[in-house]
Amino acid sequence: MLKNFRERVKLIRETIGPDRFIESCPAGTPLNSIGFVDSYFNGDDLYNNWQGSYPLFSSIASNLFLNHLLVYVMPGEGTELGEPMTVEEAGRKRPSVVVETEKSREDPMTGFGVTDAEARTLVSYVAMTGVVYPLASVMPELPDSRVQLLKATMPTLPIMPVDLFSRGNDNNWDTFRHEQPDYYIHNYPEILDLKVNSVSGRYDLVGLTNWRSTPATRTLDLALKLELDPKIQ
Repeated sequence: MLKNFRERVKLIRETIGPDRFIESCPAGTPLNSIGFVDSYFNGDDLYNNWQGSYPLFSSIASNLFLNHLLVYVMPGEGTELGEPMTVEEAGRKRPSVVVETEKSREDPMTGFGVTDAEARTLVSYVAMTGVVYPLASVMPELPDSRVQLLKATMPTLPIMPVDLFSRGNDNNWDTFRHEQPDYYIHNYPEILDLKVNSVSGRYDLVGLTNWRSTPATRTLDLALKLELDPKIQ
């Protein structure tokens, strides 16, 4: 069966030629199309609020080791950068869209959109990992502050992963559907360290993420966590 599948994908590639971009949707990280496709859609579907963005982080944590080495990682079909609104407001503002709740992920649906902090986290994670930029916001609705976030982080750069191991994820939504979003067990890195060596200089760009909705104070040991000499500016 695997041989037949690869023969079909090979035929598609040969038919459309090497200059066409093929994105595959294999539901996870099967490697059956490696060598013929350019990008994988990895992970679960997203939906339009913060909890609905969790699959994006799960996909990046699980599949980043493939990015720019074997394929481009597409961590979801679109992120929401719109401002928060209730389900009722979304129904009135977007009358052509049928608003449905996802019973297995958030019951009841609490609303759409993300806060400023959540929007910054979304674009920062995409930019600092170099994955394909998944964007599905209703662009005319975006305030200028959110548009500026996109301008500051697009396009993503050809970032090569250094940590070549999947961190895995926990997408057992049914277990947590009766809890609030803060109780969802995240398996995402709290520190991202992007080591830059380009015409702009040689330096580290570090992202610290608080995955909960309550304030947190963090201390970062540069020598222990990032293997940097704290005496070097």
